[in-house]
This record gives sequence, structure tokens and C-alpha cells, in this order.
Amino acid sequence: MQTKPATVQEDEVTRLKRLVSRLGRQQAHIEVILACMSQGIALYDSHRLLLVANRRYMNIYGLREEMAVAGTPLDTIVQLRTDNDAYPAEERADSAARYIAMTRGDTPSPQIFRLRDGRIISVNCHPLEGGGWLSTHDDITELWTLQREVEHMAFHDQLTDLANRRLLQSRLDAAGGEADNGHPSALILIDLDEFKAVNDSHGHMVGDELLQAVAGRLRDAAGADCLVARLGGDEFAILCPRADLESPAARAEHIVTALRQPYDVAGLELRIGASAGVALIEHGIDDTGRFIANADKALYTSKRAGKGCVTVFGS
Repeated sequence: MQTKPATVQEDEVTRLKRLVSRLGRQQAHIEVILACMSQGIALYDSHRLLLVANRRYMNIYGLREEMAVAGTPLDTIVQLRTDNDAYPAEERADSAARYIAMTRGDTPSPQIFRLRDGRIISVNCHPLEGGGWLSTHDDITELWTLQREVEHMAFHDQLTDLANRRLLQSRLDAAGGEADNGHPSALILIDLDEFKAVNDSHGHMVGDELLQAVAGRLRDAAGADCLVARLGGDEFAILCPRADLESPAARAEHIVTALRQPYDVAGLELRIGASAGVALIEHGIDDTGRFIANADKALYTSKRAGKGCVTVFGS
């Protein structure tokens, strides 16, 4: 009479053992998966206590395993990351505050964080049903760098690394709005004199090196507040913010004088000159193309007057 209940009990024990064994294997599989993930993973419960963090997460922020055990409060983890010098000194407080705000849903997700060693980390917080969240941490340094390089190439001249027409147009649009607010700017167009003779006499490689030297001299002569752009060939533009009628003309004279000095290129002493046309970014003009047209008319006047001249449109 005792045999059947005993058999049932043994069957139940066997089933439980199999279940525990299966759960153990699943847990081992989960741990392997977490360990192999390229993302940093941290899982928190509704009480803001850490449930699990994988090895990649700890490597990103330089944490040891004993620093990120189950049950560690979020504030402690954030403080450990901050104390571990993961962030630049000037960004530590902001980075900690932004991450905590993300976990509360107070800021959009994902967020970008720059670490002290230059790595760029994209962090995303995924709310979980019943409270808590899963945070993922991706090292996007290579992608970020590539995107910045692509963006730079889109707005800069490949030979001289000066701004190109596209970036100049964007800044001109902004300058038009500033002029309407009482802050006029000026546009200076520069055309090199005798550059074609250098190309014809010494070849395009020397000509390209000369253009690079001109670009450097333009940056120095224009000043840090100005945008220097190459429009193509030996034509350049300089956008000077918040100018008046006299100062752009004086700056253009200074630039022309600087460009007139001899260049040491490929073992050669080369001499060229430049002519300039200046136009103010006027209030109430919606078509920024007119700024360029006005400066171009002034440049044409300078070229007709002779080499090394500066003309202000409308003067």
C-alpha cells in the first residue's frame, strides 16, 4: 500500500532535479552569452539595485568584479565610475547627473558620454515591466570618428582643409540673420595674382603646395573670429563677423599685404599677390547670394584697377 505514494514522490523529486539541472544549464548559457556580448550590460530592479552586470560593462568603466556585485545600489555604481576617473574632470558631475536622469526617464535615451581616455560611449536605458531597467553601453568611438571625418570632408576643401562653398553658404545664411539683429558682418573675396604663372612655370604639384601655404597665411592674417573658405582654383572668401565698414577694409588690406610676402615652396622662392573685394552683410536682404555678388563686383573693380588693390562695394 506504501509503494505507489513513494513512487509518486520519487517521480516528483526526479522532475525537480531535472528542472534544477535544466535551469542551471540555462543560467550557464546566459552567463556565457553575457560574457561574450560586445555591449556592456547592466540590469537593475525597481529598487535601483544592480541585478547583473557583464564583463564588458565593467571593462568599459574600469570596474573590478567586487565593485559590481548583485545588490549594489545605482548611486554606488555611478560614484565608483566617477571615482575611477572614467570621465574628464570637467564632465564628471554632468555625466553622473545625466545617467541618473536617464534611469528615471527624465532625459531622452540614448545619450552620448565621452570618457577620459577619449572613447565615446552610447548609453541606452530600456524600462522593464514592473519596474527596473536594462542599460546597454556601446563603444562607438570608431563610428563616431568616422562620422566626424565624413562631416568634415563634406564641409571642407580637400587640398587646403579650409571651409568649402557649402559651409560658407551656411555661415552666410546665419550672418544674414545676425545682420537683421543689428550685428553686421562682412564678406571679403580674394583672388590671387600671378598664380597661373606659377602653375605654368613649375607645375601643378608646386601650385598645390603654394595654395596650401596661402591657406595657412590666410588663417593667420584673417584671425580666429573669421571663417576662411576656398571657393575653387585660386579664389578664396573670408567671412568676418560683426564688422563695420572700416574694419573689413583694413583687414582686407592686411590680408593682401600678408599674401604679397615671398613663399618658400619646394625649395623655390615664389612671389604672388592678391586682390580683394569687400561687401557688408546688410540688414533686410533675404537672398544671401547678393552678398557674394556684391563682393564679387568689388573684387572685379580691384582687378581692373591693378594688382594688390582692395575695393569696398558701394564706396
